[in-house]
Order: sequence, then structure tokens, then C-alpha cells
Amino acid sequence: MDDTWLVEVGAIVDRAASAVARRYGSVTTVDDMRQDGWEWALSNRARLEHYRLEDGTLYRAGAVSDLIRHLTKLAKHERAVVQGDVSGDQYQYNAGVVELVLPAVWDGDYRPPAVEARTRSVADPAVSGNWEAMVADVRRAVDDLPLSQRRVLFAYYGHAGGAGWREAAVALGMSKTAANDIGREAVASLVDALNGIPDDLGEPKYVGTRRVESNASAMARTSSDWGGE
Repeated sequence: MDDTWLVEVGAIVDRAASAVARRYGSVTTVDDMRQDGWEWALSNRARLEHYRLEDGTLYRAGAVSDLIRHLTKLAKHERAVVQGDVSGDQYQYNAGVVELVLPAVWDGDYRPPAVEARTRSVADPAVSGNWEAMVADVRRAVDDLPLSQRRVLFAYYGHAGGAGWREAAVALGMSKTAANDIGREAVASLVDALNGIPDDLGEPKYVGTRRVESNASAMARTSSDWGGE
């Protein structure tokens, strides 16, 4: 472990710790977050190396975002303990759920087959209500994305999820790899925003209104649960 690596990672840890501490200052401190950050960095050196650029430097923004996700989970758990709520009943969006909902952002009538069938066959208002709430959450989060990311998401998901990455890339005039990378980055940003993970300036992103676990949201934990691929 050389001094250069320690300096590089130290800057990443400091920035991530400061961002999360500003957001969750009532339950943690910068020093606590910095200590947790170093523990994570020392245990995940190989993971950090994935952010190494061709010129030998670390892609700081990506590494900071990765560490912020980890520290935010710790801070949220600490807040739950302080508030006496460790039941885990707050719904957390994941990439599978977001990708499942995205077609409905542009097509208000779209519903995954399993949701449509369940709504018709079971008089359960939670199914319909939870789906509509999730669509509203994701739509608002999409509105906050950069235009370049919104264009890629629309090209891929805007036709009830019927396009493939190759077709989307052709429509956008870019390579399939570029379109796929931008799309994945956009989905990751949506997940962070919906779960209230702050950016590296410590500003909380949009937090979804769909918070409490129910039978419908439990079904949505992965896209495969609702017939996705």
C-alpha cells in the first residue's frame, strides 16, 4: 500500500464522508463516516481499482458515488436505531423495479403483465395504488435527469420497453455500448434519487413517496417477479 494510493483514497473518503454527514448530521459525524469509509476502502481495494483510468488516476466521481451509497446505508440504519424503527418496513427501490416502471413514464396505460392480471383478478386496491405511486415517483425522478440520459431512457423504454439497445443506439446515433452505459448510469442515478441517497455535495436527491412495504411492492423487488427479463 503506497502513499499515492492513500492520498487518492483519502480524498475520496473525505468527500463521501462530508456529503453523508451533512445529510445525516443528526445521527452521525464526519469523523464517524470517515472511519467507516476507510474501513470500506481498505476492504474493497480491488473494487476501487475498477475506477482506475487509462492515465493511472482514479475516477474520483465514480468512486465517491460508490462510497456514498455504502455510507448512506449505514447512516440510515443508525437513524432507524435512534428513532426506534428497525423493522425495515421502508420500501427501497432497486434497479429491477425502476426498469420495470420506466415504460409507464411515457405510456400511462402500460402495466407489466402480472400487475395487469392481478388488478383484474383481485380486488386489491394496494396493487393499483402502489403501481401508480411508483410510476409517479419514477416519473418525477426522470424529470431531474440530464437531457442526455432522458433521451437514452426514452429510446430504450419509451415504447413499452419494446426496443433493444441496438435499436435504441441506432435511433440515437451512437454505439450500442455507449447507449447501454448511459442507460445503466441513468438507472443507477434514479435508484439513488428515489432512495434519498445524497449526491457528493451532500444535497438530498428526490425521495420517493412509495415508502411502506406491501404485498404489491414486495412483488416488485425484482423485475423477474413481475414477468421481466
